[in-house]
Amino acid sequence: MVLLMETYLPDKPVTIEVIEEEPVPYTVIRYFTGFITLLVILLSLWITLLITTISFNFAKASIGYIFIPVMILFVFRDPVFRILIIFELVIFLISIALTILNTKNGILGDFKKESGEMFTFSELFTLGMALSIIIVLLMGGSEGGGSWDLYHLHMVVLDAPFYEELTFRFIWLIIPSVILSYHFSKKALIPSGEETSDSVLRNLIKFTVKGKGTLDSYDYILITLSALFFGLSHFIIVTLDISTFTIQVEFSWGAWKIIQASLIGVILGYLALRAGLPFSLAFHWLVNALSTSAFFALQTNNLLLVGLITVLYFTVIIGGIVVMALAIVRLVQS
Repeated sequence: MVLLMETYLPDKPVTIEVIEEEPVPYTVIRYFTGFITLLVILLSLWITLLITTISFNFAKASIGYIFIPVMILFVFRDPVFRILIIFELVIFLISIALTILNTKNGILGDFKKESGEMFTFSELFTLGMALSIIIVLLMGGSEGGGSWDLYHLHMVVLDAPFYEELTFRFIWLIIPSVILSYHFSKKALIPSGEETSDSVLRNLIKFTVKGKGTLDSYDYILITLSALFFGLSHFIIVTLDISTFTIQVEFSWGAWKIIQASLIGVILGYLALRAGLPFSLAFHWLVNALSTSAFFALQTNNLLLVGLITVLYFTVIIGGIVVMALAIVRLVQS
């Protein structure tokens, strides 16, 4: 765009030509990724409610765990596990609602003329899923549940995202970020005349619910470390079962899973610190629900569902490649 501006010197008017750069057309891709993410949400809601119903009728137990860094395993049996499933389901529904309705970082931000964000939730989701699928295809891995049976898929769709976000994003990321924020910028965190413990607790709640917003340099180090922990925990699993007090070491999936899970962990960590834990919970739930939908479709020989998910996967890959290209452009411009 070229603007002509006039200014006056003592003798005569002088016309100054000001050249403004045309903005990169992000609107179309954000509409596209926003629409695709909404489709995935609808599919995820359906598969989650279906799996919850199946689990209520046939499953008898559920598993919870935290990583510190040995995986501490908890086994919840009927009827306690039913209460936990309902609780997790409510948490994810609230998280996805907050993610959709947020006009700054969330999905509604995709349909604004200018969201003001470098990356929106749906762009990061499309990019993360595309990278995940490409890694699986290139490295010969397999997704969709492994050896899980249909009666216990709630552990993949509900339990895993809930406990892994609690561990890797809350314990290993948000809490250290709050502590470091207090250490490096006491004046910003602790208003004059207030108790330190109260202010730190308030900021812990704020970072968890709404995110930190602007990230500091140490936050990116924390995101990387938590992502590596997340990736390794999907390959080398050391568990302590407190119900039997036994320690077990196993290798799950293949080494490719470290790369895939670590990349997803970086995006999850960025979302958790930037926008809040509800965003990473929603993202994680969608990733697991989508891959579980593919597993469910194959196990039940539902050709219509297989076809729908295949088209959705290819669409996500195309969208992810476009987002990746635009991300490079944005980073160069910034």
